[in-house]
Amino acid sequence: ATMTIARAAATITLSNLGQTYRGFPLPISFTTTPASLTGVTVRYVGIDGTVYDTSTAAPSNIGRYRVLATLVGESKSNYKLPDRLVAVDGKVVTLVETASEVFIVARRPITITADAKTKVYGTADPVFTYRVTSSTPLAVVPGTATPIDAFSTNPDHKPTRADGESVGSYAIQQGTIDIVRIGSGVSQLDNYTITFVSA
Repeated sequence: ATMTIARAAATITLSNLGQTYRGFPLPISFTTTPASLTGVTVRYVGIDGTVYDTSTAAPSNIGRYRVLATLVGESKSNYKLPDRLVAVDGKVVTLVETASEVFIVARRPITITADAKTKVYGTADPVFTYRVTSSTPLAVVPGTATPIDAFSTNPDHKPTRADGESVGSYAIQQGTIDIVRIGSGVSQLDNYTITFVSA
């Protein structure tokens, strides 16, 4: 006769599943039972239209992601996670020995206020300027004021105003303002919700 030692039960609890875009990867948090189990692998994959191939790298852009956490190595040899039923593409599938939750990265809200401008009848429009007036700035490097994103300086990306050349007042509008990644110049506008306050 033999004595068999079976794997003990374990759980992984995922948290920090709702975050706001900050311009850099946003990992979720987790705890284990028993506490402080080593050998946990966390993977992310885009769902519901979010394009993000399965990766251990946390996403930085807005979207909906499925988080998959599993035990590896010695922890997997000695402990067993419960299976999890989840909906994938309208079908219920079983994730074997996997903890899973939906992770949402939301748009970063900012408020932009246009500066009031004047001109004399018959002259060209001035350059329309604006400033961030919300407490939330554009994305910065954690713990610093060093910007990650910036407003595009492309002359095609600018506020506009209501049509008209007669003497009077015309609302300044958001126009084609863009927010780009410093260095690459890639638009990050989809990662922001802009509230534009007209002058």
